Amino acid sequence: MPFLTNEDRKFFEEEGYFIIRNVYDQLEVQKINDLYQKLWIDKVKNGLIRQDPKFPMESLFPTLHEIQRENEELKTFMLEERNFAIAEEILGSEPLLIGTTCFFKAPQTKALPFHQDNVDNGCIPDRNVALWVSLDGSDPSNGSLCFIPRSHKNGLFSINLPATHPYGVLSTNVTGETGIETEVVHIETDPGDVVIFDGNTIHGSNSNSTDTRFRRSFAMHFTTKTVEKVFANFTHLYNKSGEVEQRPVNKKHGKIRSLLLPPRIMEEGDKIY
Repeated sequence: MPFLTNEDRKFFEEEGYFIIRNVYDQLEVQKINDLYQKLWIDKVKNGLIRQDPKFPMESLFPTLHEIQRENEELKTFMLEERNFAIAEEILGSEPLLIGTTCFFKAPQTKALPFHQDNVDNGCIPDRNVALWVSLDGSDPSNGSLCFIPRSHKNGLFSINLPATHPYGVLSTNVTGETGIETEVVHIETDPGDVVIFDGNTIHGSNSNSTDTRFRRSFAMHFTTKTVEKVFANFTHLYNKSGEVEQRPVNKKHGKIRSLLLPPRIMEEGDKIY
């Protein structure tokens, strides 16, 4: 049974995002939230998470990347057939999973600046989609996602900018004139909802101004199996069977992630946009 109706798909294609309600039930969500707590405790205990007085909450509850490589339970959730089915509906062909991110979005944490995920993903062709699983209820007060509708139709904007925040920023922020309408839509989700959005859609998240409410979520990025080159995790892409596949690295991607590749390789080639 499809997850999106024709009307849903039309909305996604026009606006660049959509919310699929109730994909996961409350028991499934609670299981992942319990896992998040265990992962966090283990990393604090082992000294992998240390508080930075300059960013006390962001550093204490940082985003966690590619945890499926070290945790089988999260890998199983990542490979859940519903995730790949949704991605295939959107992409129109068999998907490959590029990577994952665990968000805590703790109380009293800052907003995530507007950005485009395909700046990090660096897919050629650039067809990719994000799935964002809501693990807590979200609204503007506790850091819900926000989108600039239809921004995916304008391609990628300049990325020749430094990252502005050491904790939690996935991509270089979009600043200056974008040449598009800057209407911002702030969404609300319930636990178990899945937000999908195009890799070129400009989006961010509100600050969490609450005192007690987390806004946990699990994000996955998918491209097509026919992708020619990828920048992020190009040696570690997952198919729906959980097998790891590789693709050539997009060496002409901009200088935005010096930690992913040695500087010598990062210097090769020009920007592709």
